[in-house]
Amino acid sequence: MKHALALDDPRWATLTHRAGVGPTDEIDIAAELAVLLADPTDDERIQDLWPYLASEGSTWDSAYAALPYLVEIMARWAPADRGELLSVVGIILTGGSDDDVPADLEVGYRASLAAVYPLLGEAIPFITPADLPWVLGTIAALRGNRELAEVLQEPESVEATCDECGADVHVEVPGLS
Repeated sequence: MKHALALDDPRWATLTHRAGVGPTDEIDIAAELAVLLADPTDDERIQDLWPYLASEGSTWDSAYAALPYLVEIMARWAPADRGELLSVVGIILTGGSDDDVPADLEVGYRASLAAVYPLLGEAIPFITPADLPWVLGTIAALRGNRELAEVLQEPESVEATCDECGADVHVEVPGLS
């Protein structure tokens, strides 16, 4: 897959992530991706990396540059093992917007999103109950419905206001809550 940004490109030093900008004492996104490309089976490294790209409703610039690499790594995994990275794609999409993607990263980012669809299709029969709400959220986000993605990813946080009486209500989603 064509990457928008080479891992040795100085642009990585200007990209934001949860711990700040560029390589920090806490994380070096490009270096982590290089290690993962060499050993894509390092699940612990993936779990440590992705919250720096997108978490708590935020997606940082590094996520848009990293996504082509994450999709390449996911393509190397067996379909039964893709649930977590498919979920990460949804988290990245849900925490940001199309307007947030830096222009110089857009081509690689868009190409990587297109590459997710066949990987998702292969993985669907193997999605675990724990990953299901997150992967459904990824599908919704890929289709442009970030609001639905948020509900699917975190159904316990769904709050609404009654149109008739104005009361705040908590919405339970059977099977997801």
